[in-house]
Amino acid sequence: MKTEEQKEKARAYQKAWKLKNKDKLKAYYQKNKEKIIAAARAYYQANKEEIKAKSKIASKVYYQKNREKMIQNGKNYYQNNKETIKAYQKEYRDRNQDKILAYKEEHKEELRAYKKAYRLKHKEKIAKYNREYSKAYYQKNKVLKGKSDGK
Repeated sequence: MKTEEQKEKARAYQKAWKLKNKDKLKAYYQKNKEKIIAAARAYYQANKEEIKAKSKIASKVYYQKNREKMIQNGKNYYQNNKETIKAYQKEYRDRNQDKILAYKEEHKEELRAYKKAYRLKHKEKIAKYNREYSKAYYQKNKVLKGKSDGK
C-alpha cells in the first residue's frame, strides 16, 4: 500500500513526464487514433453494465459528499446575482406573456385539476399536523397535571 506522500510524488512525476513529452503523446494519439477509439469502444461494450454501475455509485457518493457545499454555492450564487436573475425572469415573462396565456388557456382543465389535488393534499397535511400537535399537546398537559396534583 502506497502512502499519501508516495502517491503525491508519483502524481508529480507523471505530470512532469506528460508536460515533457506532450508532443510525442499528441503525435502517437493522432497516428493511432482509430485503434485507440476502437479498443475503448470494445472495452466499453464488454463491460457496459459494470461501468454504468460504477458511474452511478460514484455520482451518488460525489453528491452525498458535496451536497452541503453545492447547496451553499447555489445560495451564494442566488444572493450575489439576485437582481440579474430577477431582471432576466421579468424579461422572459414579458417576452413570452402571449405563449404563457395560450398555454394556460389550452391546458385549463389540467391546471385546475392539479391545483385542486394540491389543495387537497395540503389540507390533509395540515389536518395531520394539527392532529399530531393537539395529541402531543394534550398528552403533555395530562403529564403536567399528574405531576402538579402530586400523583
